[in-house]
Amino acid sequence: MIEAINAHADTVTEAERGEAEVVIAAAKQVAIDTGLEIGTRVYDVTGARATASSVGLDIFWRNIRTHSLHDPVAHKRAEVGRYALLGESARADLVHVRRRR
Repeated sequence: MIEAINAHADTVTEAERGEAEVVIAAAKQVAIDTGLEIGTRVYDVTGARATASSVGLDIFWRNIRTHSLHDPVAHKRAEVGRYALLGESARADLVHVRRRR
């Protein structure tokens, strides 16, 4: 879908853009959930010593944690849920919020 949108980037409709945003939000959820789970399991297996900066594993966990907090996954889950249950794209929701201000 993203490739198809890129093929006509100058004429993307609101519906296409909203659908792409939902796909991207869903992918972000999976990536962050997986990254946090792997990071946690690495520390479970390697123990407290693996958290030392000299080992170098801490940077991966901190990076995924930073990404999960910068653009909260809870908001992404809500966007995907609204689209799945109500057919509302995040894009339409953002336009509505901007108009109210």
